[in-house]
Amino acid sequence: MSKATQNGTSSKKCGVERTTRLHLTAESFEHQPTVSSLVLTGCFLIAVLVAIEQLARYVLGFAQNLHPILESEINRQVLARHAFVDCSSLFVIAFLGVRNRHILSELRDGFLGRKEVPKPFENRCFMFHGEAFRILTIFSVYQVKNLYDTVIWNDGPEYVVHHVLALATSAGGLYQGLHFYGVFFMGISEVSTCVLCVLANFDDDHGVKGLGDAFPITKVVIAGVFVFSFIICRVVMWPYCAYYCTRDITAAFASDAEQMKSTGRRIYFRFIYVSLSLLTLIQGVFLVQMYIMGKPLLEELLNK
Repeated sequence: MSKATQNGTSSKKCGVERTTRLHLTAESFEHQPTVSSLVLTGCFLIAVLVAIEQLARYVLGFAQNLHPILESEINRQVLARHAFVDCSSLFVIAFLGVRNRHILSELRDGFLGRKEVPKPFENRCFMFHGEAFRILTIFSVYQVKNLYDTVIWNDGPEYVVHHVLALATSAGGLYQGLHFYGVFFMGISEVSTCVLCVLANFDDDHGVKGLGDAFPITKVVIAGVFVFSFIICRVVMWPYCAYYCTRDITAAFASDAEQMKSTGRRIYFRFIYVSLSLLTLIQGVFLVQMYIMGKPLLEELLNK
């Protein structure tokens, strides 16, 4: 068994840092950050998101005469939130996930039929991946900001629950493992979420009122891109990755691995197993709902 597997949260070039500092670059995540470094980095990134939002409000206010929709301060604030904070955050998360897709090479080769996914689960469950830690860190910070905005804007209890669960999933994975799978579930799969945030601006309830009516073709095009990305990321890739993740978790519980003696890790692994199983079923439900809701809208547009 390799040193990386024995340590559980370490790769060959990784150790645990002792100092407190900002972690932003890929190189800074080669070693597992301390909790104090994580808190410092999180506070810094939240400050960046707040600055982006305030700058967006200022720019949109300066440009309010360009279109009647921008004359409303509420509309400008919604755009600052969705189009700038949400989209920029999710773009970075998705970009980092796609850029580090090589970490998932075992699953990629299995999906393409090149070779079977290896049965040994230790590296996929316990190995530290600096770039995955980076993705989980940014995702967690974004969920903190997103949760705050959800409460302030009164989006609804279902959104609060979603953001809390998403935050628990990403934050728990920082030190409990499953970094391998975090690259997909907290990175690559967010490609569709990023497109959804763009589309959310056209929703009269949670977005900019009247934007969909002002730009109907743009709305339909973005909706089409979202449906395509959702099918690829959430209907095709998600259940495939979820199958191997739950298989590895089952194998980990059935083994005598030293890492599984941790109570926190056992709780986290059970939580991921249950949530992944439920979310995989929900993806199918969402696909059916999108078809039911989208078909009449598309027919109405084509008949105009």
